[in-house]
Amino acid sequence: MPRGIARSIAVLAATAPFALLLGAAPASAYSVPGYKEAYFKTTIEGTFVSTGHDSSECTVEDPETLERTRYPTTTTVEDRVDFTTRRAGVAQVSTLRHLALDAGMTRNARVHARWTRSRTTVAGGPCAPDPQAERCGARDRDFGAGIFGRQKRDAFAYALRIRSGPIFPDDPYGSDCALVSFQLSWGKLQVAGTPASRARMFNRHVRKIVLHGVERHSDPRNPQSGNAYSTRELRYTITLVRQR
Repeated sequence: MPRGIARSIAVLAATAPFALLLGAAPASAYSVPGYKEAYFKTTIEGTFVSTGHDSSECTVEDPETLERTRYPTTTTVEDRVDFTTRRAGVAQVSTLRHLALDAGMTRNARVHARWTRSRTTVAGGPCAPDPQAERCGARDRDFGAGIFGRQKRDAFAYALRIRSGPIFPDDPYGSDCALVSFQLSWGKLQVAGTPASRARMFNRHVRKIVLHGVERHSDPRNPQSGNAYSTRELRYTITLVRQR
């Protein structure tokens, strides 16, 4: 059971002894007025695209005069991640009275992610080219994943997960083909979520529910990052197929 709903039910269940004194039957987790739940086979897929830019200078010293000359250098990193479900998970969706929709995973989905990245550095004058440009290419990783509800509105987001909770894995490239300063990698995203209809969630005649999310962000130039800035777009689809 999702933690937010479980805590509310625990409070109501704690009043059961007083209900017995009044001759009423104790409330179980499934007989609390206003509590609803449903189970769905869950898949997650989407695309993340990020572009980072950075400009700096390189300095070249003349061996005879020892004079130093500065040349402008620009770096552009194009990052793309395509992710899709290899094994569906199972989500328990629930609500209690006025509380927002909540979700917990009884079994995590298994998601495959493929990174493709290019890093291009244009060096001015006699400056050496960026050796990292030769160490890009593709990277593949598998992760557990699931959905969760937002606390203050009826919406669902996805997160990469292990059994004990969400994870935020590091960039698979490491120092090879690195992102520019303050350019966020896919594994570090905190997804805002996309709206969901509680009427459809608990309508047993609605067998399949498809939720689409689009999130865009632009990081302006930051004094702490010099001239680095980036943009990113996340598009994802959560598909829920009713089990019971």
